[in-house]
Amino acid sequence: MDSLSTSTLKILFWNSRSIQSKLLELRKEALGCDIIACVETWLKPGTRLELPGFRSYRCDRVRRRCGGIAIWVRNGLTSAKLNIQGTHDSVESYGIRILNTTPALDIIVIYRPPDISLAQEEWNRLLNAAEPNHATIFMGDFNAHHTSWNCEYCDASGLRLESAYELNSLFLHNFGTSTFVDLRRNYASNLDLVFSSRDIKDIISTSTNEDLWGSDHRPVFINITLRKHLYIKKRHKIYSIRTNWPEIELALEDKYDEFLRVDYDSLEANRKYDRFLATISEIIREHTPKPGCVSRRKHINPVPWWDLECDRAKRLRTAALKKYQHSLELTDLIDYNRRRATMRSLLKHKKKNVSKLSPQASTFDRTRRTCGIHVKFLKTNGSTSNQATPPPTH
Repeated sequence: MDSLSTSTLKILFWNSRSIQSKLLELRKEALGCDIIACVETWLKPGTRLELPGFRSYRCDRVRRRCGGIAIWVRNGLTSAKLNIQGTHDSVESYGIRILNTTPALDIIVIYRPPDISLAQEEWNRLLNAAEPNHATIFMGDFNAHHTSWNCEYCDASGLRLESAYELNSLFLHNFGTSTFVDLRRNYASNLDLVFSSRDIKDIISTSTNEDLWGSDHRPVFINITLRKHLYIKKRHKIYSIRTNWPEIELALEDKYDEFLRVDYDSLEANRKYDRFLATISEIIREHTPKPGCVSRRKHINPVPWWDLECDRAKRLRTAALKKYQHSLELTDLIDYNRRRATMRSLLKHKKKNVSKLSPQASTFDRTRRTCGIHVKFLKTNGSTSNQATPPPTH
């Protein structure tokens, strides 16, 4: 196994407000992310929801409506669930540990509903879930307002959250953004916050997306500069068609005399084999052009149904949002909602049509129709035979 390291871990955090209705677009937008964390997923425990190429972690809300946390980790990353003790029954928190990075990283996702009030001790425990001397990042929708992180006013939750993260020696990264947008009231606030332990604060950067992706919260992108150790299986196959075999043949003839020397003949059998294999491998490498370093993700298309029409619908939705934020006219708000609904309907239609054209869907459809005809035939014959056969007499 060979170790391949890259330098940036990309995380997406988003309050999706029903992830199931927005999953189609998320698959397209999150292609370059290593970890995706969503709150307010609104998923039920029996609902299956997977992203190809990712391992999923979920914490669905059972007692109340809405809520829920989902985390997807790319398969190349080794991850494990953290045991986190909750501070309140209605405050959701979920943590994972990424093991094959340097440093190893704990990620804790939190969602506090706006109608739940926490005492100062509960806020302190909520942000004290990190292990001592361990790189940790907190991200969540805290529904806490404070002017120090770009809110218009301070409330009790914001004051307690400020005291809690200072007490636990955490660093707030996105203090100047606006993540929550209420279009009807023309109000914006910064409710989705990213904290980290101070030992990694200098390697983290955050940014927000202008588009809401159909929610009322902007996605937050988090880039962490560290080493990711991804493991790939070492193969001895040659995939290049540009290997110069005539030159390799000449080079091997020049090396032939080395295997007739006394020093080579005196080696043990395994040493002879290793030296012979190393000589051949080196010659082949010298006469085979090196391939370009192209990321495999560039060749992966998780949404094959996404086309120019989808891009156009997305641009129109973004333009409608910007137009309303500039004009604040009711007609522009209605137009934005219409564009958002059109985008969602278009994505469902595109995916459905592509699924119908796939060989698996075609086989399933033929089987379903055949079974339906067979069942209808049996029902018809059964009813006819029941009418023709008189009941037995005793």
